[in-house]
This record gives sequence, C-alpha cells and structure tokens, in this order.
Amino acid sequence: MEDRISGAIDSHTLRFSGRGAEYFPIWLVNVVCTVLTCGLFYPWAVVRTRQYFYRHSALAGYRFDYHASGSMLFPGWLMLMGFAVLLWVASMAGWLVVLPVALAVIAGPLLLIRGYRFQLQMTSLNGTRFNHYAPDALAWRMLAGIPLLCAVIIALFIGLAAAKYMQVYTSSALIYGLLFWPILLVPLVLTAVYGIYRVQRLLLLFSQLRYGEMAFSCNLSRVKLGGIFIVAVLAAGVLYIMPELALAEFMYNRDNVGEEKKVALMIVTGPLALYLALSVGYGWLWAMTRRHVYHSLSLQGAMHFASHARAGRLIWIIFSNMLLCGLTSGLFWPWAKVRLARYLQANTVVNGELSGLMALQKHDEQPDCALASRLSRGLSLLSFSL
Repeated sequence: MEDRISGAIDSHTLRFSGRGAEYFPIWLVNVVCTVLTCGLFYPWAVVRTRQYFYRHSALAGYRFDYHASGSMLFPGWLMLMGFAVLLWVASMAGWLVVLPVALAVIAGPLLLIRGYRFQLQMTSLNGTRFNHYAPDALAWRMLAGIPLLCAVIIALFIGLAAAKYMQVYTSSALIYGLLFWPILLVPLVLTAVYGIYRVQRLLLLFSQLRYGEMAFSCNLSRVKLGGIFIVAVLAAGVLYIMPELALAEFMYNRDNVGEEKKVALMIVTGPLALYLALSVGYGWLWAMTRRHVYHSLSLQGAMHFASHARAGRLIWIIFSNMLLCGLTSGLFWPWAKVRLARYLQANTVVNGELSGLMALQKHDEQPDCALASRLSRGLSLLSFSL
C-alpha cells in the first residue's frame, strides 16, 4: 500500500500486488516447458516472470512494465548455451580451457553492459523507459581490467609473503613461492577479486542510469561496499566453520559414539551449517548493500530513494524460504518469490514530488540491432535488480 507522509516532502512506498497462488501456474508452465525443450524455452520463461512481477509493481499508482519478448532474447541465450558447451569441451582438453576463459574476459564485460542496457530499455514506469549510457571501454575497465589487476597484485603479494615467511631467498624458490602459495590460497584470492568485481559492477550499473531524459546520480563508497562484503564473508565463514569444529570436538570426546553415527552426524550437520551460513551471509550482504545504494541514489536531484529492509528480517525470509522450498521439493518457490518481492518493495521509499512523471520527456533511443547487441541480450536474462 502506498505510504504518503504529510510534510514538506512526499514519501511514496512501492507496492506489490502479486500473489503466490496467482503466480504458481505461470511458474509451473515455465518449468515444464523449459524442461521439455531442454532449456530452449528459458527466455520466454524469464519474460513471462518479469512481466508478471513488473506489472504487479507500482509507485504512487504508476505501474512498471517489461516490453521484451522471448524471441528477442533467444539468440543471446543460444550463444550462452553454446559457450557453456565450448567451456565444457575445452575443460576436457586441459590447458585449452584458457581460450574460452580469455574470450569471456575480453568480451564478457562488453556484452554484460549491453545486456543491462537492453533490460533497462525494455523496462518502463508509467510508459517512460529507463536507459543506461556507460561506454564499452569503461565497462571493460571496471568489470575486467581492475579486477584482473587486483588479482595479480593479490597473488604476487601472497606469494612474496609466503616466500619471506619460509625464509626462502633463492630465485628458484622465490618462483616456487610465487606460484605454489597462490594456488593453495585460490579461494581467498577469488573471494577478494569477486568482492572487487562486485563493487566495480555496482558503481558501473548506477553511474550512468537514466529514466527518460532524467539522470540518476549515485554517490557510492567503495570502502563501505567493500566493508559490507568482507563482513558478510567473515560471518558466513564463522557460521560454517564453528559448528563443524564444535561437532568434531564433541565426537572426539565421545568414545561411545560409533563411527557410523559420527559419519551420519557430519553428513547432516555439514549441509545445515552451510545452509545457515549462506542465509546469514547473503541476507546481510543484500540488506546492507541495498540500504547503502538506495540511500546514495537520487533522480535529477529532486527524488531521493531509501531502503528500510532490515538484515535480520531479510535473513529470516531467505532462510525460511529455502527451508520451505526444500521441504516441498521446490513447489513453494512461487510463494517464496512473491513473499520476498512484497517485503523488498514495501521497504523501498521514494521521497519527492512524483506528479511530474506524467509529463516526463521520454528518450527516443531504440535497442541496438547490431549482432553484438543482439547476442548481449542473452545476458539480460541475468538478474540486475537490487
């Protein structure tokens, strides 16, 4: 329900009117058709889902809509499926896997940003469409160049630190330290690089955002976004490791517990600990990132945004949704998706006068029909929402 607060500034809350029972048949048809067509129906499934959720979302009575069609996304989806097959075949040939990975690093950021632009151009509020104007060079630098540079620096730093710690000074041993220790610490390096990539991606996605002819501005902090990511990773790591250590200590001191029971306990508690850790880490990351992004976002200096979603509540929704989906073999998924959408929208606020949206000047830019842009539409199947 719209929340309008009297005073100098009007405050409007997003409203979601969808229902799980209403979305269930749409979801069921999507699943059945996607399975029967070996995944080929997936673009149409995504379009049907987005149209349902967009058309049931409103801001002060103004409704969202999604205008893409499955046929517009299908060529890009075929490209993604073909790339997955290529990656699988190359992985079986050993070092040849470097070729598709290099291709993804070179072309991936360019296709990703064009896919994001296409998704925005297909999204409208009150008939006016969104857009994004980040150039390809900026997209590649932020999504590939900076993360790759940071990966090299982190790997070299770890290798040098390890070599110094081992008191190894010969050139051959230094090379050993540079190469061997980063391999042992691959999870740490990948986590750090993903955090850097994630921050860069958020900065890029919100830096050149438009609504009609109006420009968004977003003063995001790299330090704050990085800190939120680090806290989420540490929380998830602690919540996963500590129960496992406690269980191991418990079983070590219980000689009367048979080996079979010990193995059974480890098998049961391992997934549960991972389930809890992912729920807490992801819920915290989502809630705090969303809060920072929305509080930093404004439209033409006249409309300001805010997110009041609480980390504890979001963690509970994610935890219980996953649990209920598991207990129902996935049949609860439509209700879980609707439940999450309703909570997020009910806690998203736009402060400012919205009457000008009726007379807003629309941009006249149409989706690019070049081959690269058509292929990039497959990446718009990825979720860019926050």
